[in-house]
Amino acid sequence: MAKQSRKKSEPPNEIGVTEAVTHAVDFLQQVFADTGIRDLRLEEVEFVDNENRWLVTLSFLRRIPKEEHPVWERGISHADYRREFKAVDVDAQSGKARSIKMRSPV
Repeated sequence: MAKQSRKKSEPPNEIGVTEAVTHAVDFLQQVFADTGIRDLRLEEVEFVDNENRWLVTLSFLRRIPKEEHPVWERGISHADYRREFKAVDVDAQSGKARSIKMRSPV
């Protein structure tokens, strides 16, 4: 694997933005492997300097169980999926994803 170039503001022992996103995507796919996510998108990435972590926001389409559909929407194909937003907290030192939280679209 090629070594990534780092910005001057990133200490050499921390992971870069590309690595943080990769770790976040891998973690999200593992956690939601049984639910059938589709159309995974990167929404935003933020480095939280004082906490030494990356906050990676991802969105994806996830199938809605039929029992969760309002009665008037059942049988309508476009309502079978809903876009969900998740914020993945990635440790900047180790690259380990520490948590996934729900995130509302703005």
